[in-house]
This record gives sequence, structure tokens and C-alpha cells, in this order.
Amino acid sequence: MLDDRLREVEYSDVYSGVDFIDVPKTNQFYPYINKLEWNGIMRGYYLRDDSPIRAFGINQPLTRGQFAGIIVKAYHIPLIKLQSYKENGAVKSDIFDGQKFTYPWGQEIATLETLGILSGYNDGNYKPNTPINRSQFANMLYKVESGNLHFFNQSAIVNEFVKLGIQSDIATEKIKSLKNNDVLNYIASYGDTRYLDTITLAADMRKEGEILFSDINVKIVASKDNRCRKNC
Repeated sequence: MLDDRLREVEYSDVYSGVDFIDVPKTNQFYPYINKLEWNGIMRGYYLRDDSPIRAFGINQPLTRGQFAGIIVKAYHIPLIKLQSYKENGAVKSDIFDGQKFTYPWGQEIATLETLGILSGYNDGNYKPNTPINRSQFANMLYKVESGNLHFFNQSAIVNEFVKLGIQSDIATEKIKSLKNNDVLNYIASYGDTRYLDTITLAADMRKEGEILFSDINVKIVASKDNRCRKNC
């Protein structure tokens, strides 16, 4: 659940909670908004560039792009690199102009699209500035909540295969073959912005356990500390 991922607000003599001009502390939604702000998921905005006064925009609609940003932050999803998005077959749209991601939500939407959490419209666009409707909100939240999304260092796993004399392309093929596996269900591979030259494996981790590739006599052990260890 999302609430389990959030840190509790730490109050002190110098911090009594966030101050938004449109969300007084007596507002029924203040505790939830305060917790989201404390965790860096929703920050609000300054009324003017030269003003210290912030508003949350409590009655403003939430856009598809904004919700994509919330999902990425709340679930600690690594953002896809531009080059990786291109290599994965990116086409020009309203989140990618053919050379770069569009600001401000292009990269977040591209990442969620890669993971199958968000999809575009029939015209190939994603409409990041369009208010998200309730069904889209529910659909995205269900997809990210219903699985057990984990991210592993695919490059490190492949290197362990190589040490055993298995070619890297065969190792990569084996990893990508994990569809409907009872331990890991493969979702995507991509370069993410945390690392320079590392490929990240995104998978639905159904349980901790062993995965045996009998044809090459290799076994990997998947654990919830986001590690895949090899055995042979």
C-alpha cells in the first residue's frame, strides 16, 4: 500500500507542518497533504517567483502528467534515460519531440509507458496536460499496486552469467524469457538515470525463490532486497 511507503512527518520546535495558503491546518485533508509534502511527492507551487507563499492548488484538477510524476516519486520508480527510450523504439509524440523528452512530464510518462502502467491515445499522444479522469486514475493506481514491482541490476546479473561462460546475449534472452514465472515476471529492461552504463531489470516479484534455467545449468536466487544472485 502507498501509505506503507511514506515516512511519518517529524514535528519539532522549528517544524509544525507545511504551510499552504489554501490548505489551513483545520482542513480535513491537511494531514494527508502534509504527509505527501513531507515525503516530497506533492510540493505545491509559489504564488509568484519572488514570493515565499505557497499554494497546494487543492481545488485544481490533477493532470495526467502530474499523476505520472506522483506515481514515479511515490513508488521510487527509476526514470528511463533518453537514449534507452530511443533504443526501445520511441516515436515522436507530445512527450518526445524526436530528440528529447518534452518538459515537464515527458520522461515520467515515458517511464510508466515502458513499464506498462500508462498508455497513450490512438493518435500516439499521451496528453500530459489533460486532467486525469477517475477511470484512468484507478487504472494506473491498480497496475502499480496490484503487482510487486521490483528493480534489479540486470547488467550485474548478466555479468554473473558471463563468468560462467555464457554469452551475454544468451543471458539477456534468458532474463527476458521470465514471463509468467512463479518467482519473477519480466516487465522491461532499460537504462535508468541513476547509473551511467547499467541496464535495469523491472519485474513483478511474486515471491522470493530460485529460478532454474535447466538448459544452461544456471540458477538465480531472487530476494526482496532487490538482488538476484546466481548459482550453478
